[in-house]
Amino acid sequence: MNKENNIYFDLRAYENGNGGDIRDDLTTVLIENGESSLEERITPYEINFDKEGNPNFELRWETENDFYENEALFKARDLMRNGSEYLLWISPSGEKEDYSESRMVVFLNKGEDEQGNLISECRGICAKFDLNECLDIARSLESGIETETELRSNPIEFYLGESNDWIERLEEVIDMSEVWEAIRKGADVIKMKEKRDMVDEVLGEIELRGEKRMSYEEAIWVGVQIEEAIEMRGVSLQASGSCGISNSEALRLQSSFNVVFQNSLIPGLKPEGYNYYCSVCKCWCKDSTCPLCKLKLKY
Repeated sequence: MNKENNIYFDLRAYENGNGGDIRDDLTTVLIENGESSLEERITPYEINFDKEGNPNFELRWETENDFYENEALFKARDLMRNGSEYLLWISPSGEKEDYSESRMVVFLNKGEDEQGNLISECRGICAKFDLNECLDIARSLESGIETETELRSNPIEFYLGESNDWIERLEEVIDMSEVWEAIRKGADVIKMKEKRDMVDEVLGEIELRGEKRMSYEEAIWVGVQIEEAIEMRGVSLQASGSCGISNSEALRLQSSFNVVFQNSLIPGLKPEGYNYYCSVCKCWCKDSTCPLCKLKLKY
């Protein structure tokens, strides 16, 4: 059995109500990893911190890169608490990382609400910059950052200067004119709403089966069903993108059960030894309980 890869749709993260808002997270995955241009893969969202400094989502502490990213997040929190208005975080792609592209997050400090929560408006941006190009961007903002580790673990404070507009300021140092224009026109917010509606439809169809305890293999299966429902709505996903790999790609990589499970998803094909058919998930099962929806099946 291959090692567990980071998959796009891993609903195990939401067992027992943990892991944040499943709909928001899956919407972000859908946008960031779509087979589309960079200007169509921008994710607008909020990162907020309560009075104790905790973010409004559950942090992951599994890889070396997680620690760097979380360090950068807490530094961003502290900088904004101390009055910083505009921050940029950059992470290049790399063989050891969880995504194949470079990524950037812009933080816009919106101050504290009545309850003392720190509010920040963010833009997640996928890019094609390599390490040296990412470091050049950091240097152009006079950050003092010189290494990959420093880049991943530090947000960059930037100032507007004469431009008096954060989009215009970043456009001066980051050559992504279509991305900046999409943000300027609000196209990213519109697309976020459209994809959120799509995710609501899809999750309604599968009845949030991912909230039940499941194995990695079962998580792959549920994600494949999500991907198929998304593709039926005209959206294709990259095999590998900013959040890991697609569930379909993970299924392909699973050497011990790859052929059987892929075949079981082909309508009308009954794999040998799989005698129970689940009409809900539209797949053949080896045992009398469907591993996806847990429905009891008849022979």
